[in-house]
Amino acid sequence: MYVARVLYPVEVLGPGKRVGIWFCGCPRRCKDCSNHELWEFKNKYKTEPEIIFKLIQNIVREHHIYGFTITGGAPLYQAEELQKLLNMIKEFSDDIIVYTGYKLEDI
Repeated sequence: MYVARVLYPVEVLGPGKRVGIWFCGCPRRCKDCSNHELWEFKNKYKTEPEIIFKLIQNIVREHHIYGFTITGGAPLYQAEELQKLLNMIKEFSDDIIVYTGYKLEDI
């Protein structure tokens, strides 16, 4: 999977203090994209869901988190890895927001 950043606290992409996870890679290239620097699948961002989970474990050890916000890039282009990560992080909170540029019927 390709993840460009994991930040805490994020307070603008959902309620409360959240862990923000920015996937990279997005072939859509929306005109008014706020994260155009995350369009490319760059090898320097290649990682495994388990690595991201360990980073989150460290955050949770030190802080109370309200939930997670996953954005990008386009997280749904990495659906298998995203699902694996979601299954792991729901241990800490089931308040999980995933941003996408797609309509529900297109997913």
